Amino acid sequence: MSKLIYWVHTSVDGHIEGPNGEFDWPAMGPELSAYGDEVHARVGTFLYGRVVWEMMSSYWPHAESISDDPHDLKFAPVWRSTPKIVFSTTLREAGWDARIVSGDLAKEVAELKSGPGEDLLLNSGSRPTGALTCM
Repeated sequence: MSKLIYWVHTSVDGHIEGPNGEFDWPAMGPELSAYGDEVHARVGTFLYGRVVWEMMSSYWPHAESISDDPHDLKFAPVWRSTPKIVFSTTLREAGWDARIVSGDLAKEVAELKSGPGEDLLLNSGSRPTGALTCM
């Protein structure tokens, strides 16, 4: 059975984003990058909420032309080659090896977890995460 791993950058005082919704404060240093590499090695599917998906899909497909950070250069091909699921009731197409799920998130994730395969990595805001807390 696969595990569901929740990945989120959280400040020491418990915030995910800045006062105006910005997400410009996390820094991937060597220690966090190494930990991320370990987690990503166990993961077969990335799960996203729509808002995080829009942020990720605007950056990672083109990361090498935007950044020369070693973490970015190493993770970009991993991101592109890993299957992705986007939880959204408004998004109609996603691209980048992603499919959209707009129905019962808990049911979908339970099915994914029960099958063979690697772990699932959830990277989202509170709405999809809240829908999956019963798991």
